[in-house]
Amino acid sequence: MRIIVFTVALLVLIIAMSWYGTAYLEASAGALLELLQTVESQIQTGNWTATEATLHRVTELWNETHLFWKILIDHRETDEIETALTRLQSFAAIHRQGEALSELAVLRFRLQHIPAKERLLLSNIF
Repeated sequence: MRIIVFTVALLVLIIAMSWYGTAYLEASAGALLELLQTVESQIQTGNWTATEATLHRVTELWNETHLFWKILIDHRETDEIETALTRLQSFAAIHRQGEALSELAVLRFRLQHIPAKERLLLSNIF
């Protein structure tokens, strides 16, 4: 009987931690995506000073969240996000609108893709 109780408790703990991890990924990605929406409108209007300031806020927020993300997901994926963010900052610094918007789309895709990929669904397990 103890084995069954222990097994059920362990299963509940695993599901709860998975749910919490997914909720954290979605919330932190959502906060970053909101800032990136602002960055997109600033790039489209050519407001490069505001773009760089907002990208600085994105970088600060990413630096706060990426440590926990590295616990939950593959390090390669966080490295790809950091690479895209760095490239976006570089393109914004030299006022390259097309390249900046392209890299912004890549960054947005990666931030949307990871929480969806990490959800506890049968399609993600099998």
